[in-house]
Amino acid sequence: MTAFSPFGPTPRDPPAAECGRRYRTIASLREKRKSNRYERIVNRLWYRVVAWGLVPRRWPGVPVIGSTTIEVPGRKSGVMRRIPVTWVEFEGQPYLVAMLGEESDWVHNARATGGKVVLKRGRRRKALLEELPVEQRAPILRAWYKRTGRSTPKNYIGLPPGAPLEAFEKIAPRWPVFRITPASAVGYRSS
Repeated sequence: MTAFSPFGPTPRDPPAAECGRRYRTIASLREKRKSNRYERIVNRLWYRVVAWGLVPRRWPGVPVIGSTTIEVPGRKSGVMRRIPVTWVEFEGQPYLVAMLGEESDWVHNARATGGKVVLKRGRRRKALLEELPVEQRAPILRAWYKRTGRSTPKNYIGLPPGAPLEAFEKIAPRWPVFRITPASAVGYRSS
């Protein structure tokens, strides 16, 4: 049996025994992530709490993590989408990891804008999200999952938080990681 993969078993996935647990294959994340009314209300409330800056700028612990919101226009509708996210600091640089992997709408929207987004936590700041190549993602994924493992549903990632780096290298192609660069550092101006 292979480790959990939202897209079905793949030859790249490590055997479940390597991860220390057995995982069963489930329906695609798009089907699993459909939220009910309660979840939508909680998400809207959490967005407001984070956007207003009512949570700590940085949560204590190693690696450092924090909450912010992304505001990005929808790639098809153009309607502004607002999503609360958790960033992780790795080697002094903040990164965003898509909790739902490639199926995250904010990932597709950010790619459509060339990475130009607005981050909001108390005040709005323009930023550029630079997607990392697959070979650079594993250590950041592991650091992010180490801190968010309790809040990230296990069936999304399919690994225990203490999994070896090799396990994260195998899932890295399906989990986008973005470096957050302040707009002032890259000369980004909105059109």
